[in-house]
Amino acid sequence: MKCLTITQSNAYLIVWGIKDVENRGWSTRFRGTIGIHTSLGDDSTAFDGLEIFEDFKRCRRSADDTYPDASGCSLLDNDADGHLILRSGDPEHERQLGLLRYMINAPDDHVMPQAIIGTVDIIDVVQDSGSRWADPGKYYYVLSNPQRFDIPIMGVRGMPGFWDYDIESREVIA
Repeated sequence: MKCLTITQSNAYLIVWGIKDVENRGWSTRFRGTIGIHTSLGDDSTAFDGLEIFEDFKRCRRSADDTYPDASGCSLLDNDADGHLILRSGDPEHERQLGLLRYMINAPDDHVMPQAIIGTVDIIDVVQDSGSRWADPGKYYYVLSNPQRFDIPIMGVRGMPGFWDYDIESREVIA
């Protein structure tokens, strides 16, 4: 499987179907499915501006610290069991809430660096994009069909650019 290493937060945004382009300083002729690999580094600003994540920052923790109290939120609410739910059915907000729930509830070993966490298709590479994720002056890999792995392939050391990983032998192919 061909893979691409991406900062942790951006990698999760991709496999959850929230981020629709990947910014790169180089173009590629490759089109097809790639594995999304989380880097050692992270981009602490990747979730900034996402409506659900911003709303979540306004939530208070419950008295026993088991769930967020969404009474101060505009987009989020709590169901009868205290779980976070949306006040509306916006599909983009559904994806954001899914990722937020995952980040809150995932076992520590499922949100980690150096793991292949899913796949996505590169369907085009363009230099002009209206995506909220497009950084000026970059090539934009247009992404489609994100798939999350239920269990990430952990402990995989990535490489710059595209690289190959053999799932059966669990080895990076140089």
